[in-house]
Amino acid sequence: MKQKPGRAGIAAAVGLAVFAFAMTYDLGVVRPHQERYRDLLRRRAEAQRDLSSQVQRRQDCRRLAALLGVDDLTEVMVPPQEDPVGYLGRLLRRSGLKTLTLGVSGQKQFSELHRTELLVRAAGDYPALVRFVRALEQGRRLARIEDFEIAATLDSRDLEGRFQVALYDPIARTETP
Repeated sequence: MKQKPGRAGIAAAVGLAVFAFAMTYDLGVVRPHQERYRDLLRRRAEAQRDLSSQVQRRQDCRRLAALLGVDDLTEVMVPPQEDPVGYLGRLLRRSGLKTLTLGVSGQKQFSELHRTELLVRAAGDYPALVRFVRALEQGRRLARIEDFEIAATLDSRDLEGRFQVALYDPIARTETP
C-alpha cells in the first residue's frame, strides 16, 4: 500500500524546491552582481584617492608658484628644446606668415652654448611680420636677428621677409657618477 505524501512532505518538497531555486538564483544572478558592486566600490575608492592626490598636488603647485612670485609654474619650467627649424616654423605659423624657405645655414659650439644659424623667407602682411619679430624677441629661447630685409612680392599684396636668425641653446650636460 502506497502512502500519500502528507502536508509535511509537500511542505518539505516545496521548501526544498524554493531553497534550490534561491541558491541557483543567488549563485547565478546575485553573486556576480555583488562581485561587480565590490569591484565598483574598490575602483571608486581608488578614483577618490587619485582625485585627492591631484587636488593636493595642485595646492602645492599654487603655493610654490606664489613663493616664486609667478602666476603659474609653467612660467619657470624649462621645457625640452624642440629643434631650431621646428621652433621657428611654429613661430612663423603662429604669427600668420607663410613659410617660403626655412633652413639651417650653420652651427657652432662655444663655451656652454650651441649656436644655430637659420635662413628664413616668409610672406605675409606687415602685422604678421611684426608678430614674428616680437615672438622671436619674447620667446623662451635666446634669438638674435642677424639680418632682416622686407621686400614687396610681385604676385600679391603680401610682403616678403628675409631673416638671418641665430638661436642660442645651452649644451646639455651629461651627468657623470
